[in-house]
Amino acid sequence: MSLLTRYPALKAAIANQYQAILAAGAVGFSVLMLSPLPLLLFAGVELMVMPMMVDRIRRRLEIEKKYADRVSGHTNTPMPPKGRGATHAHD
Repeated sequence: MSLLTRYPALKAAIANQYQAILAAGAVGFSVLMLSPLPLLLFAGVELMVMPMMVDRIRRRLEIEKKYADRVSGHTNTPMPPKGRGATHAHD
């Protein structure tokens, strides 16, 4: 079992369109400047930001899973009425 299949939050943090755009920009600047400095800067920033990105994506995946469980588990049960005085049915 690979690391990315075991940790879907890590996979989502690495393999997204924004990461690809940033990596392509770093490669482009590196080629344009004939220097590895943009790639090293990109790698350093990624190492600093990756824990925050993984944590945020992990929380989002947990929220989406809870929402999917709640929606699939309560499709046939009616929701209580909302609004003022909805808990008191005395008329």
